[in-house]
Amino acid sequence: MTREYRIRSESYSEDTTDDCYLDPDDPIHEIKKQTGLKDRVVNKFTPQEISDQGLEPGTTKWFQMMFGR
Repeated sequence: MTREYRIRSESYSEDTTDDCYLDPDDPIHEIKKQTGLKDRVVNKFTPQEISDQGLEPGTTKWFQMMFGR
C-alpha cells in the first residue's frame, strides 16, 4: 500500500544549512566525467538578448531558446 504525503510551506524550515553530502567515492562522479555532465546548467543567453527577442519567461519560444528544443 502506498502512502500519500502533502508538502506545504509549513513543511519547510527557514534553516539554510547545507545538510546534503555526496561521498567523493560515489560512482556518480565517474558517470558525470564519462558523460560530460556539468554540475550546473549554464544559460548561454544574456537577459538583454532575451529581451531583444521579445520573449517572455515561461512561453514556448522562451523554453525553445533556453533549452534548445
